[in-house]
Amino acid sequence: MPRASREQAESHRKQVLDAAAAQVRERGAGAMTVPDLMAAAGLTHGGFYRHFQSKEDLVTQACTAAYAEKIEEMDRIRAASPDGPSARRTFIERYLSTTHRDTPANGCGIAATAADVSRAAPD
Repeated sequence: MPRASREQAESHRKQVLDAAAAQVRERGAGAMTVPDLMAAAGLTHGGFYRHFQSKEDLVTQACTAAYAEKIEEMDRIRAASPDGPSARRTFIERYLSTTHRDTPANGCGIAATAADVSRAAPD
């Protein structure tokens, strides 16, 4: 089977990162398995190590991606708001909404990973 082009490889890597970010937020890093993750990304688990050195490497990158998504959301809200207090109010309303509460895979990475971090071995 021919190797994927660079564009395909980067697309596959992003699919895995997106799926991992969702799974980490939804279930925690400890509950995520490579075969389940790769299936969620629509890829075979054999390709995992072409993109990531280890599960820990993936979790680090997935958390970074999840945090970046929330920062981008805050930036969009800030740009669309007339002033700082309005932006804060909008962000807080979205954060506390039932939609945010009921879709943890798209939720706050910090809140989702706090329990994992508190149980992690110190490095």
